[in-house]
Amino acid sequence: MDASSSNGDNAARKRPRTEANQNGGNTSHGETSQLRRHSELWYPDGNVVVVSKNIAFRIYGGLLARHSPIFKDMLSLNQPADAEKIAGCPIVRLADQPEDLESLFLALYERRFFKSTEATPMTTLLGILRLADKYCIDDLKEEARKELSSHFPKTSLAEWERTRPTRQKLLTDSPGIIIPVVMMALQLRLDVYHLALYECCQLPIADLFRGFTHSDGTVEQLSWEIMQVVMEQRERLQILSKAKVRVCKPKSPSCSKRALNYTHAGYFACVDSPSIPTLAARVDLHTEKLKNFPQLYDPLSLFAEVLAQMLQDNSLCQECKSALQAQHQAMKEDCWRLVRK
Repeated sequence: MDASSSNGDNAARKRPRTEANQNGGNTSHGETSQLRRHSELWYPDGNVVVVSKNIAFRIYGGLLARHSPIFKDMLSLNQPADAEKIAGCPIVRLADQPEDLESLFLALYERRFFKSTEATPMTTLLGILRLADKYCIDDLKEEARKELSSHFPKTSLAEWERTRPTRQKLLTDSPGIIIPVVMMALQLRLDVYHLALYECCQLPIADLFRGFTHSDGTVEQLSWEIMQVVMEQRERLQILSKAKVRVCKPKSPSCSKRALNYTHAGYFACVDSPSIPTLAARVDLHTEKLKNFPQLYDPLSLFAEVLAQMLQDNSLCQECKSALQAQHQAMKEDCWRLVRK
C-alpha cells in the first residue's frame, strides 16, 4: 500500500540505524531484497512492515491503528492474494522520510522523547510534529506542540530568558532550523509563531535566503510573504534597539554625587559630570557601532554585557546604578510586549 507524501520537507538528522536485510519470508518484488531493517524498530512479533525508501520497520499494526485513524483505515484495506510480504507480514509503503518515521515510531512504541530532563532535538521534534499532524495522532501532536512551546514561552520575559540557553543550543545544533520552525508554526497555527519569527530575524541575511537543507538534500526556504515579514521586522527591531540603547543612561534624581559635582552650569549627577568618563559617551560609542553587532535585531538581550560593565563602574553611585538597572529592565519589558505579539 502507498500513502501520499507529506506536505513539509523532512528534518535533517543522522540516518536511521539499520541492519542488512535478513528477513527471509516471501517477497513478491525484487526490490524488497534491497531493504534494510531498522536495528531497533524491528520487533520479531510485529505484524506489519512499514517501508520508507530502503528502510523497513517491523511494528505492531494494532497499536498504530489505535493511535491514528489514518493508519487504521490504511491497515484495514484487504490485501490481494499476491501482495508482497516480508516475513509473512503485509508491507505498507510510505513516502515520508525514514528519519521522521523513526522518530514517530520511537515516540509511539518506546516513549523516547518529551522527557523533562532533556530537550528533544529540534529536527526530531519537528519530524514528530509533522507526521503526528499528517496521520492525526492527536495525543502525540499535543505532546510535541507543548515541548516546542516550552522553548518559545510567551508567559513572561523571565521565562523567555530562563529558556534561552536551551533554545540557543537547539537552534545552533541544527543551523537554520528556525526556518522550518517558522513555516510549521504558520502552517499548523502554533502559538510559537511570533517568537520563532523573532529568532528568525537573528539569522544573517545570507542564511535567511539560503534556507535549511534537509537530510534528503531538499532545501526549505521562507515563503516570499514571510521573508517580507522578516525584513520588515528586522527593520523595526533595529530601530527599537537603537532607541533603547540611546536613552538607557544612568541618571537618578537621588544621585549621591550630585552635591559633589557643582560647576558654573549647576549641579550634575554621575552621568552628567564633565569630570567623570560618562556612560552616555560609552552608550553613544556603541550606538555608532551597532551595525557590527549581531544583537542589533535582538533588543531583549542587547548590551547585557555592556550593562554588566556599567554596573561595576566605581565612578557611579549606587543610586544611579540602581536607576540604570531598573531603566534597562523596564525597556526590556517594553520590547517583550512588542515582540511576543
